[in-house]
Amino acid sequence: MVVMAALTAVFLAVVGAVTVVGLKSRSMGQQVVAEQTLRQGFQLDPTAMRVPLIVSAVRSSVVEVCAQSAHGMSTGSGIVASDSGLVLTNFHLVARATSAGGIDVRVAGEQENRHARFVGASFAADLAVVKVDQTRGLTPAPLVNSDRLQVGSEVIALGSPKALQETTRLVAVTALHRLITVPPPAFAGEHERRATYRAIQIDTALPARDVALRRAGSGGGLVDLQGRLVGLRSSLYRPAHGRPAAGQDLALPINEVERLTALATAAYG
Repeated sequence: MVVMAALTAVFLAVVGAVTVVGLKSRSMGQQVVAEQTLRQGFQLDPTAMRVPLIVSAVRSSVVEVCAQSAHGMSTGSGIVASDSGLVLTNFHLVARATSAGGIDVRVAGEQENRHARFVGASFAADLAVVKVDQTRGLTPAPLVNSDRLQVGSEVIALGSPKALQETTRLVAVTALHRLITVPPPAFAGEHERRATYRAIQIDTALPARDVALRRAGSGGGLVDLQGRLVGLRSSLYRPAHGRPAAGQDLALPINEVERLTALATAAYG
């Protein structure tokens, strides 16, 4: 009986030790899995990590455009296009202010406005060029051949919609060469006819906190993941056929913008 009791005690001790080791091992295994899951959960998308750096690099190329007229104030965005202070924006933003000269721009991070003057426009493309004389702190946006853009490419939509400076969003290109037209301004004469352009289509199905970027994309730019300008947005761009799709936005390719800008500035001397 004594021997039997001793053997039983030894057996129970061994089983207990194995059980403890097993539980400890399982616990450690669960901890390792938990730590791996935690690390994976906090792993950031490399592209998303680059966005703040890109935005920081191009912030001095994006301005807020304010146009005051007898009809009120229009606000939108503009992109610095030259060292001499040329800024690209949308014609419908500044059209009514051109005769009065009531156009101002504001650089990101600044409180004071800088006066700008109208120097040219392509009405049919809703494109306007204004010039800022105080060029301190302005950096022309580097350009890239927009013909190289591909469907599925990620780009950054940026601007200053409704005085919300430095509004940005990473979006995807969903279509290229999308035929668009631009409605003529309500005050345009009968001689103003619609023109057709091939645009970049992007996905802007945004959460509520970013709704301003979708609703007030006028004059905002699209830059690629190297911080180079690939397109200019307008809230007036419409598909040539059918209605605008929900969550989709349109931008004029920068190659077309360059061509139209040269014509516009030459026409106005």
